[in-house]
Amino acid sequence: MATQGDNSASKGSSEANATTENTDNAILQAINGLKTEFSSKLDGLLSAVNSVKSELTRCQKRISETEERISNSEYQTAKMTSWS
Repeated sequence: MATQGDNSASKGSSEANATTENTDNAILQAINGLKTEFSSKLDGLLSAVNSVKSELTRCQKRISETEERISNSEYQTAKMTSWS
């Protein structure tokens, strides 16, 4: 048989569960908000890294071409000097 004390304990338990659910929902919303924020920031970071990578690749190609031109020039100069 339920008494008034049992009913108030049950009511308190229901309120505690509701509060816990509200807190859990707030935490989940905050986590989702952070996830969205970090995701957009990481996308921006990834884009910046890809841009730097592209620039480095172009720079590396230009350096290789320059080294080849210098090497060819040195070879031609050595070849012309040896004929003299």
